[in-house]
Amino acid sequence: MTERPVKNTRTAGRTGTTAKSPARDARKLAAPARRRRPDERPTQILEAALDIFGEKGLAAARLEDIAKRAGLAKGTIYLYFTNKDELFRAVIRSTLVAELERAESLVATGSPEARLDEFMRGWWAFICSPTFERVHRLVTSEIPKFPDLARFYGTEVIARGHRLVSGIVADGIAAGVYRPTDEMATARMIMGTFVIHGLWRSKRSFLSHLGVPSDNTMFDQLSDFLRAALRPDHGRAPRPRRPRRVAPLALALLIVAAPLALRAQDTTAAPAGGQTLVLTLGDAVQLAARQSPIAETGRLRADEARARVTQRRADLLPNVSGSALRSGRTFNTATLGLDFPTAPGQPPIFARNGQIEGPVVTTDLRARGSMNFIDLAALARVRAARASLRASSADAAAAAENAAAQAATAYLRALRADAQLVARAQDSTLAADLLGIARSTLKAGTGTALDVTRAQSQAAGVRAQLIAARSERGRARLELLRTMGVPLDVKLELADSLDRLAMTDSMPDADAATALAMNNRPDVRAANEQYRAAQRSIRAIQAERLPSLGAFADQGSIGLGVKHLLPTYDWGLQISVPIFDGLRREGRIEEQRAITSEVDVRRRDLREQTGVEVRSALLDLGSAREQVDAARERLRLAEQEVSQARERFTAGVGGNADVVTGSLGLTAARNQLIDALTLFQSARVSLARAEGGAAGIR
Repeated sequence: MTERPVKNTRTAGRTGTTAKSPARDARKLAAPARRRRPDERPTQILEAALDIFGEKGLAAARLEDIAKRAGLAKGTIYLYFTNKDELFRAVIRSTLVAELERAESLVATGSPEARLDEFMRGWWAFICSPTFERVHRLVTSEIPKFPDLARFYGTEVIARGHRLVSGIVADGIAAGVYRPTDEMATARMIMGTFVIHGLWRSKRSFLSHLGVPSDNTMFDQLSDFLRAALRPDHGRAPRPRRPRRVAPLALALLIVAAPLALRAQDTTAAPAGGQTLVLTLGDAVQLAARQSPIAETGRLRADEARARVTQRRADLLPNVSGSALRSGRTFNTATLGLDFPTAPGQPPIFARNGQIEGPVVTTDLRARGSMNFIDLAALARVRAARASLRASSADAAAAAENAAAQAATAYLRALRADAQLVARAQDSTLAADLLGIARSTLKAGTGTALDVTRAQSQAAGVRAQLIAARSERGRARLELLRTMGVPLDVKLELADSLDRLAMTDSMPDADAATALAMNNRPDVRAANEQYRAAQRSIRAIQAERLPSLGAFADQGSIGLGVKHLLPTYDWGLQISVPIFDGLRREGRIEEQRAITSEVDVRRRDLREQTGVEVRSALLDLGSAREQVDAARERLRLAEQEVSQARERFTAGVGGNADVVTGSLGLTAARNQLIDALTLFQSARVSLARAEGGAAGIR
């Protein structure tokens, strides 16, 4: 017999002399290579969450899957993130928001051209990274299903990026290095252009036949194009010729972007009179923010402020003029004060009491120029005008926000009118059915003429309500068209309905919502900029006490005719020192200080009002959500009551008085649900307006 070896159970696990369990081997292979420190776990969770969200989508992803991918227990995730929504927000903050924060720190100082170039390089580098493609795919496919997260993304990422770029562009316009344009529209074009090109560069296999260039070449083309688009007309350099397959890339742009452009035109562009416009809530908001009279007026005021900056800057630039003068003059010789001697016995050259001589005709060709080399008061006035421009731009954004909120309210009113019309049509159908049942039971001998009369009265009342609902529907559409700035003969088709609009059970934190409002509301930003502009106006008036240094020159030729011109000139340096202006300057300073104090009072009151509006909107939102649930329960019970009363009436065991009473209750229940849904959506619009995100309502 062969002797069996004796297994040493103490050393088997260490020496490896015994057979290992396959399941244990699998667990070891699946385990992470090393345990991360506790401070690394949030990053570990976020990386796993981004992978799972991208693979399964936000709705289907589970915290168990994320924990498993991170190699952690599910309970560990709850130590850092309370739910999946918060985890998604953290993923966005650790990627896109972190990139924007980095960009904000890099472009805080420097010339506008250098800051924009720095931003474009950093943004393009991030777009070319694998992280951006995963996050963008997740956002575009999943976030429309979650309104709260969509609003978070629009505020924290899109709006923040647009504000960063539009601020750089506004500074460039104020400095004269960029042509006057809509700063926010320019920001959208810059960021959107980079994003779409970043997506194309990741699909080179699909676009290989169109000649998509390398990443560096594509960035050079983009940056050259955008710089040329922003360059002032008077300083525009000739466009360089680039023979490197630019035409195929332009063809790719046309092929891929044309369907998207057509779709955007169909949904957001205002059609001409007589056409049909299919409109969602988001489309109505965008149209109003872009072309409503309120928004247009705000943009025109910003243009006025931009023109005033140009006027103020003129004090620092050379002032050159030219003139050509051909003149004739007669004069009295007595005014010369000269007594020309004559030979003895000769009469005087001029009469003693004077005589008229002339005319003397002269030609004078002259150029004049002047410039202030040092004028601190003029420089301070330019800075004050730029501050006023920023305030006017913020006012324009606030006007667009107000227009968007008004359009959203008008759209909800139109949806409510549609819902009321549908409800009255349902009431009319029920009333017609009851009238038919009453007549049938009367004919069968189981009913009474009173039942028929009641049913006829009910049908007549419902018909009157139906007529009123149609009229209200027409008025609501007219008001919506007027609010959006669309011709009144355009036919509207509303793509949404009250019961299909976004509903959410989650409520944002009041403090966080208030802080968001303080940062995002354009009227708050406008008040802050107005306060800074008022302070700069005080400094500009004070700077008028300082001396200024300038130069002037006058060069030309003068003579009796063109052939006899002689050159003359006049030049000099001039120092102007204000000494005393009758205390007029001091009075202007006191007036401006009072204006500054008034602006500061309005600014502080606006901040308080913002906090009240945010908290009030949150209270209304929570109350409306509960009212919707109660109204739906009441509607269910009212429908059940009508059904039971109708069955009894049809069976002949009861009159139609109960049916009429139930139908009245059903009408009231339908109205209550419509009002509750309208109240909820109105509260959602109010919250978005209070937070400064009305233009992003969907």
